Amino acid sequence: MERLPQHSGAAAEALVRLSSIVFQEPSWINSDGSVSPFPFGGVRGFIAESLDKADVRAWIGEESVVRIEQIMKGESGRLEELESECGLVHGDFNPTNILIDDGAVSGVLDWEYWHSGTLYMDIGNLLRHTPAEYHGQIKTGLEAGGMRLPKDWTERAQLVDLTSHLEFLTSSRSDRFKQRCAARVHGFIERFGGRASG
Repeated sequence: MERLPQHSGAAAEALVRLSSIVFQEPSWINSDGSVSPFPFGGVRGFIAESLDKADVRAWIGEESVVRIEQIMKGESGRLEELESECGLVHGDFNPTNILIDDGAVSGVLDWEYWHSGTLYMDIGNLLRHTPAEYHGQIKTGLEAGGMRLPKDWTERAQLVDLTSHLEFLTSSRSDRFKQRCAARVHGFIERFGGRASG
């Protein structure tokens, strides 16, 4: 689907179908099908753990670390709800991993990061890798898959997607790529910073 963003709606609809597979609790899914609890807790735990890492602090700056911590407190209610979800999550739901045949999703590749959690991780991934002019198709596809979208669905996706940006900053990716990640983190702060004390 990398070169076929016009099929973003079909990808979103498939995402909802995948998330309908539900587990008993949020967790990692092992290769044998067993599950293991997240060592960091939920989204907030992962973000807190990431903000303690020297690489992350160096890339985004100490002021940004403080602002994200404030945003996490302000968003605790919404994040607690997201952390309670336990559907099947691909974990890297981007166009390079989605196969399209005759306008429909024929396969999803690379399940290295699969887990039980919130489908908003996959939604955030899909939104991030899809040109903005196709985001309306993603919304339509999610609804066609049976998802009842709340008004704040994009904000929920952005909150969860922050985990990916922070994780990338500790990876072996290029400095140029990490600069883009840091810019996305700063953009996140600007979008959510005004609601940090809400």
